[in-house]
Amino acid sequence: MTTASKPAVATSPAGDAAHAARGGLVQLLGAIAQMLMPVYQVTAARLFGQATFGIYQTSLVAFDLCVRLGWMGGDRAMHRFIASHVAAGEDELAQRAFGGQLRLTAGVSAVLAVALALSSGLIARLTNKPGLAQMLPIMSFMVVPATATMILVAATMGRKVMRVNFLVRALGEPIFMILAAVIAWRLSGSARSLAVAHVSASTIGCIGALIGACFVFGGGWVRRALRAPM
Repeated sequence: MTTASKPAVATSPAGDAAHAARGGLVQLLGAIAQMLMPVYQVTAARLFGQATFGIYQTSLVAFDLCVRLGWMGGDRAMHRFIASHVAAGEDELAQRAFGGQLRLTAGVSAVLAVALALSSGLIARLTNKPGLAQMLPIMSFMVVPATATMILVAATMGRKVMRVNFLVRALGEPIFMILAAVIAWRLSGSARSLAVAHVSASTIGCIGALIGACFVFGGGWVRRALRAPM
């Protein structure tokens, strides 16, 4: 059973100019909000100490590699296909692109997360940092939500909505990470607690991105997209 396509979205030079202006403003606000990330880094380093923070930074290198491999270029795919299908009124094709890319990203990311957890001991020995053997298995839980957040946010940007990216990634991410780090320090102050804090903040960000996507596309649209064939 297929869903009816929506009519093509009409565009005009004035509308494009207004969208460009709004997008530029949101990007400027996002750049300002990202100044909170150095605040998080300084806060975490002071609370947990340079040794623990150094291990954490090293774990982020391995994590970042998994994330970049995991999203499979899906951010660019969302920018291209969501925008073109929506503009052409091809709602069903937009849903297939969204749902298919999100499922592909989640599947690949899950495999990479398991690989990261299993190889944590080897990475710890190769880098001569035993603490990674404890931190990386926890950080591996963050791979799937991090890549899913990228796809969800990119899809909303393909729909020409910039607010979700600003609220979730530019503003929400550093704020959640600062709060999570402070709570983790008060509860334990260990390397594991810092890793759990980062995973918790990433999961909250993923939930926020999903809520944002449902707000932009509609909850029913997102549910149909998740069930749509590739």
